[in-house]
Amino acid sequence: MWFKAYNCCFYLARSMTYNKRKTMKLFSTILLILVIFTGTVFSAPRVKIVTEYVTPNMYASNSAFTADSTVATGLRTVAKGTYVYLRAWNFGDTNPITGITWTFNSKPSGSTAVFSNVTGLSTWQKFKADLTGTYEVKVSIVTSGGSKDTTISINSGTFVGTGGFDSVAAAFPNCMSCHGSTPKFQEIFNDWKTTDHATKFKSMITAGPSSYGINQFRVHTLGYDHYIATDNNGFDDKARTLGWNWTAYAPPKSSNWDSLKKKFPSLVAFSNVGCESCHGPGSEHVFNGGDTTKIMKSVDEGTCGKCHDSQYLGPEFAQWKNARHSQVVWSSSFGQNNYATPNDLGNCVRCHDGQGYVNFTKGKATNTNGMTQANHEMVACATCHDPHDKTNPSQVRSRPLNSDTLANGFHYTGVGTGVVCLDCHKARKSADTYPQTTRVTSSSWGPHHNSQGDLFLGKNLATFGGTPYRQTQHFAFLPNACVTCHMAPTDTTAANKDKVGGHALYLHNDANDYDHLKACQNCHFGKTRFDQFIADQDYDGNGVIQAWRLEVDGALRRLRIALPPYGVDSVAWQLVAQDSNNVNLRKAYFNYLSIAEGSERGMHNAKYTIDALVASRNILTGIVPNSSEVPMKYEMSQNYPNPFNPSTKINVSLMKTSNVRILVYDITGKQVAELANTVMNADNGIDIYGKVGAVLYEDDNSIKVDAGFTHPNFGLTYVRYFGYAGESDGVTGYYQRSFQDNLFSTSASVSYSRYRLGNVYDTEKINSLSGMLGFTYRPTPQFSVDVPAIGCLKSFNIKSMKIAKLYLLVLSGLFIFLASTAYLSKDTVVNKQQDPSHIGSNPDGIAEINFGELAHDTLGGGIVPNPTWDRSTATCSNVYCHGTFKGGNTSASGIIGNNGSGKSTLIKALVGIITPSQGEVVMTIEKEKIPKELHFKHIGLMSPYLSLYDELSGYENLEFFMNLKCPDKPSNEKEEKINLLLESVGLFKRKKDLYKNYSSGMKQRLKLAFSLLNDPQLLLLDEPCANLDKEGIEVVYKFANQQKEKGMLIVATNEEADLKLCDTLLNIEDYKKR
Repeated sequence: MWFKAYNCCFYLARSMTYNKRKTMKLFSTILLILVIFTGTVFSAPRVKIVTEYVTPNMYASNSAFTADSTVATGLRTVAKGTYVYLRAWNFGDTNPITGITWTFNSKPSGSTAVFSNVTGLSTWQKFKADLTGTYEVKVSIVTSGGSKDTTISINSGTFVGTGGFDSVAAAFPNCMSCHGSTPKFQEIFNDWKTTDHATKFKSMITAGPSSYGINQFRVHTLGYDHYIATDNNGFDDKARTLGWNWTAYAPPKSSNWDSLKKKFPSLVAFSNVGCESCHGPGSEHVFNGGDTTKIMKSVDEGTCGKCHDSQYLGPEFAQWKNARHSQVVWSSSFGQNNYATPNDLGNCVRCHDGQGYVNFTKGKATNTNGMTQANHEMVACATCHDPHDKTNPSQVRSRPLNSDTLANGFHYTGVGTGVVCLDCHKARKSADTYPQTTRVTSSSWGPHHNSQGDLFLGKNLATFGGTPYRQTQHFAFLPNACVTCHMAPTDTTAANKDKVGGHALYLHNDANDYDHLKACQNCHFGKTRFDQFIADQDYDGNGVIQAWRLEVDGALRRLRIALPPYGVDSVAWQLVAQDSNNVNLRKAYFNYLSIAEGSERGMHNAKYTIDALVASRNILTGIVPNSSEVPMKYEMSQNYPNPFNPSTKINVSLMKTSNVRILVYDITGKQVAELANTVMNADNGIDIYGKVGAVLYEDDNSIKVDAGFTHPNFGLTYVRYFGYAGESDGVTGYYQRSFQDNLFSTSASVSYSRYRLGNVYDTEKINSLSGMLGFTYRPTPQFSVDVPAIGCLKSFNIKSMKIAKLYLLVLSGLFIFLASTAYLSKDTVVNKQQDPSHIGSNPDGIAEINFGELAHDTLGGGIVPNPTWDRSTATCSNVYCHGTFKGGNTSASGIIGNNGSGKSTLIKALVGIITPSQGEVVMTIEKEKIPKELHFKHIGLMSPYLSLYDELSGYENLEFFMNLKCPDKPSNEKEEKINLLLESVGLFKRKKDLYKNYSSGMKQRLKLAFSLLNDPQLLLLDEPCANLDKEGIEVVYKFANQQKEKGMLIVATNEEADLKLCDTLLNIEDYKKR
């Protein structure tokens, strides 16, 4: 790294010769680079002396502390005769300390204090402050990065008492003998004297349990020896001097306090947890003219832990040590100087530093100029709880007027003590304005972590029009909001105790996968796991209605895939930033950050969270809500504008939140595109934008979209498709393909036009992209292919390449039809059946296709109810039959009938090319029913009416359809399969020839290879030997006989030679309606 910096500087210096006027600027740049690299490569240690606390529970569990008999607050103002614990901390870099030297620069005259080790703690030292006065301590450390030293002053003193409590006047040197005349301190004192800190000892000696005594005095009085015996004018020393002895008063009784107050009034100033309990002994402060350096103010946890981490005062401190509040994140960016607005949501220290939050509650700014990690305070007891004031329940702190609002201005009420949590656990920016006006510039753009409050309250996520996001109403039922659930009593089992609930705040223990749902059970009876809260439908599109948390996880994943870099399960803020004018993208990204970084997986407000995720993904995939009204019925409008425009819009109205899917299938029933697959909220107008023109209609059970048919309500459909390459690195251009004939024609001409990208034809880039899509680009300016009338295009959306946006619309097969299933009239989402693809890999599986009362009536391409058969007109084809075809028994079935009787119509119905007007086709394999949308996985079709692509070679045709039929198969296996089929049908040597140059017999052979690409269990041969020579017929028979052994074969023919393949025959004439 240093070598690279040197070279960088060398070249910069050399460039000075080119322009002397830039010399100073370049010189400054060199210095800056040197500073950066020096700081990076040659990081140095920085040392702080930390005064460490020792709590009663630490004392009881560590023999090193027990031997000293000392409990310490960690303040730099300590009681005379007690031990001081110091730790050397290298906060300058990550290098461990390899050497430490401790010395006294000075200490009180006559002091014999010496340093000694603390067993098991290599960076600690201790000494006993044997006299009052100041001890100046120096430490020098050595690391692999260098050496550093620093000093600290420790003030040792004695207690002077609070004074002024319970109508006993303060007397010098009591704290209130001076501070009582100061309004600021008088206000603090008046608040304090009503708290348990002030009154606990009084109430316990008068009405406490009989067990109350000396052990509790240590935490309820001022300066009581804990546990070391020393004379520092604490309560025990003062009582001994005055002659008050508990043995004369025990057990607690109503007269005890009045007796103490009357007989020993000066002891009252020490009979509470007073000023010096938290600020340190005050003698050196008092007798040195009020020197503020000799008294201390701190929100460090040790001040409270000295008493509260005790068997007598509960487990709160131990719980806090297990909470993230005890490990608050630090960043050097917190040094933001003195904020103009005191600790607003934009100032990090408000929530990342204990003192910063206290300053916020007091309306004070925090000057962080020069702040380092050494100054960082955890969010500890005194951060949230005011030791002086019991105005609020649990002595939680108050906050400035109007600060209980979200960033978008929403003022929240009724959240009880949870208001403290909401001071920090909310987004720092408004979703109503920030994404609209502020471009993404860094990884910290947006709500910035911990938006739990916004989600809980169901506010401050970006919206996109339409009906409001739903709510789960937790905020209406939880009196203390966050506190109600997160601070429910901890679990009592050893594995979970103090790790969940209470001040630990966690509701899950990762170590044993325990969910802490004590608070939930008040309403959700019997629930012991978060995953027992089941969503009301499938939101993540995986076909299964799962727990809310899993649905939120899945919806988050789908949104990530819809965000840049598009198509992959990750998000890159840099790519979001590139699309700088896309407000909807920024709003969706804002929502993603709010929910992903909230770490609550929807449980605070599941419906609000999921609706925002769904809406965010929908807007990125072309689904735009345009009304806030809830319609009276389900409805889908005709697409608009007409498909001759670059894109078309489908408007859907939903009565309730519903799962809507629009799918594109090819001739074999394989799904080749998905225009929509998402949950949509109830809305009177949701626009689904797509590159599709289609006939739209609805029936009693679902909304459907079909192309290739006409419908009485909408008439003739024309189709045009449009796509473009986006703008990046100066690359612009587009591809256009359009049907030029209406769908009643025998075929439609599809033109492919290539436009210039930038200044050159970037053939290599186009080929690399098209190769991913299974489409081969040819550098001819324009060419045309003929396709059947019933056709459409598959749309691919590739956004992960260097080109920022690219839509390549690729022709995906013959007789492609659109089908949509939007389970809109169901009360619950209908789960998709499990994909039985494993069955297709078993060549010995018993396959069966059953069709009962199957009928199809057509007239001129339109659906005609109850047609009348009239052989003389020859315009109507009518099939009415039923039966069962079975495979796996070395047999084949044949379909025979006169010309025009409906053999091919039945084949098309079995394959799914056409939808029968009556009855249905049922496929079962190994007795398991195969969903209709998955029939294609098991079917192969060879027919004269199959049209492959003239402008592709034989190999390219098979490669293209292999990519559609078997997308998950490895490339090398696809290549091997294609070459094997070409060899088997005798076309291997001609595989590079264009299809249009094949003879009719060669085309028929390639269609046979096409039908075998996916190793079908059901092979349908419609007039298979048409146009074939003797050798070609033998090839067909070879594969037909092989198919009989492993699956099912159906042959539609009138050729006697072909019928020899069949063991059973179905004569269409036997089923004709007349």
